[in-house]
Amino acid sequence: MRIFLTFILAIITLACNELNGSDISNEKTEVEILNGEKELDIHIFSGGSFFKNKEADRLNSKGVDYIKKNKYKEAEKYFIAAYRLEPENPTILNNLGNIYREIGTEKMALEYYTEALIASDSTYFNAAYNMGISYCNIEEYEKSEKILNYIISNTSIENEKTFAEYVLIRVYVSQQQCKKATELYTKIKSELDKFPQFRANRENLEIKLENCIQIK
Repeated sequence: MRIFLTFILAIITLACNELNGSDISNEKTEVEILNGEKELDIHIFSGGSFFKNKEADRLNSKGVDYIKKNKYKEAEKYFIAAYRLEPENPTILNNLGNIYREIGTEKMALEYYTEALIASDSTYFNAAYNMGISYCNIEEYEKSEKILNYIISNTSIENEKTFAEYVLIRVYVSQQQCKKATELYTKIKSELDKFPQFRANRENLEIKLENCIQIK
């Protein structure tokens, strides 16, 4: 895992010369897919078998409950309490990162996603996916594209590939690469239909695609 971590961090570090959303894996997990308040953010909050401490699992679940109510400060308190019990739990670290991403502190979110990546094994997707979103949000498009393409090329799990491609469409639209964005959206549209939670988010993205002006 350390070799892999060094490699994937090198990918995003070397993407630019200067520095300026989930556990889905083969293991059993409970997943919540939620639209963020930001226009095109998708959050994946999770729990389940990745917890060694039952109280940490309970606190994490309470945090997710508050997220559903858009009560981020309350959610943060529960995630921090869970973090104190399991400070190297990648699920808790990812959920904290999602909170900070939602309230606009992207750099703090990236710190937690990086910690989650360090703590991850087979669940590296969660941290990498969320890092891809945050780098897109702070307009570090090269870094976002590199890490998302790494996921797409290396995962054997179809949902992980689809979610990474969905974020990659955002990266293309943000750079006015309209043809690439439209082609990729057409490719994964039927897969996205499996996730009704994406409906409102997809409507916003489709408007972006319609209004996209290709850079010559």
